[in-house]
Amino acid sequence: MKARVLVAALSLHVLAASAAPNCPATLDSQQSLAAAPQGWSVVPMRQVQRLIGISVFDGPPSDGAELKPESSHGGQRQVWRFDTAAARGIWIGCRYDGSRLMLTRRIEPAPQICELITGGRVLAGADPALLNFNCR
Repeated sequence: MKARVLVAALSLHVLAASAAPNCPATLDSQQSLAAAPQGWSVVPMRQVQRLIGISVFDGPPSDGAELKPESSHGGQRQVWRFDTAAARGIWIGCRYDGSRLMLTRRIEPAPQICELITGGRVLAGADPALLNFNCR
């Protein structure tokens, strides 16, 4: 019984250590035009895009301060380290195949390190199951 309690407590500790929210695996979006070219009509089509990558930002992504990973091992492991607390916060951006939209969110509490592990296909249609992102 004590062993089960210890395992459960350790599992909760590991979950609590991960400060990064999980990106949704897909994004269901619809494009629109301000105006159709003369003689043409627009038919909206829904499209589901798959998660293909995660970006890390110093401050809100709309400010454009994307951080480059400190290390990358063959494109399969990327690491971002933060020596000091970022006054503007650390944010993530979830990127989707065929979409010009990015889902963004501030990571709370502010992490000291974030790591992205992939199957080596970060930008070329990666399967969401192959993306493992965590911060602590």
